[in-house]
Amino acid sequence: MDLILGAPRRRWARGEKLAAVAATFSPGVTVTAVARQLGISRSMLFSWRKTLRAEAGFPKTSRAPAFVPVTVRPDPVGFASASPAAVTAQGTIEISFTEAPQMRITGSVDPALATALVTALAGR
Repeated sequence: MDLILGAPRRRWARGEKLAAVAATFSPGVTVTAVARQLGISRSMLFSWRKTLRAEAGFPKTSRAPAFVPVTVRPDPVGFASASPAAVTAQGTIEISFTEAPQMRITGSVDPALATALVTALAGR
């Protein structure tokens, strides 16, 4: 009979968990990187984040949709010199973010795709 013994189960102190959770909210740091550094699974670290997020100083953010002011203006000067495909398109939507690049959508676009693009740029 062979007896296979694994490593003893690691017990994490609350302070160690809080430090790990705080590290995952640092700019440029990923949960995967922190989990690898600690030698734990990502799912365990996500579980810690879920339970200790507020205690670590990172309250849950609401994902409620927000409305922003919209300005409708005529086509920009020089639009007539655009490509024929752009001129015959159904319309143009141009969105300027305060601290993000501009986004211009020409022609018909699936609303779900437009929403995903706006969300991606607004989150930068």
